Amino acid sequence: MARMILWRETLAWSLLAAGLGLTGWQGWQWLQASQVNQVLANPKEPIEKHAPWLSQTPEGQLLQAWQLTRRGDSTHALEIYGRLEQRLPPALLARAKYNMGNAYLSTALGALSEEGALAYNQAAPLLAMAKDAYRDALRHDPTLWDARHNMELAQRASPDITPGIRNEQSQEETELKTTTERAWPTIPGFPKGMP
Repeated sequence: MARMILWRETLAWSLLAAGLGLTGWQGWQWLQASQVNQVLANPKEPIEKHAPWLSQTPEGQLLQAWQLTRRGDSTHALEIYGRLEQRLPPALLARAKYNMGNAYLSTALGALSEEGALAYNQAAPLLAMAKDAYRDALRHDPTLWDARHNMELAQRASPDITPGIRNEQSQEETELKTTTERAWPTIPGFPKGMP
């Protein structure tokens, strides 16, 4: 009888300890989720202010890069995205590539809107990098429709100029016609060398 009571007491104390441990763990999870929500609600403030532990995780660094982009500091954001490429799972890597493309695209479109066609030499490489980033994002997650849409915007701002296209008028003719002749009218700005 005494053994039965001892066994019941031990079981009760074990269940109580397990319940308290689980409650503590759930409380910690709730606190972390609350801190992440505070970070998301205040994108202009640094992560360390609300959730210092978050900046050590790849997800937190992805969030930090997103915040830097929102603040207009694309250079530092792109550095963080570049460091994260090897450590992110495919779903987050697609998001990182999408955000990289957004940073390149917004910088290029900002330069084009401020300076017009004169900034095309500055914007063209940024648009090309944006398109590459969107292609990579779609390679990792083909269902990312936002990347498809933004890639179309980058395509409209700067069409791809491929090295050559076959002249289909004559089948015997094997020389390649460069696309620069075809693409020249689509490039904004004034051609160099013209009076």
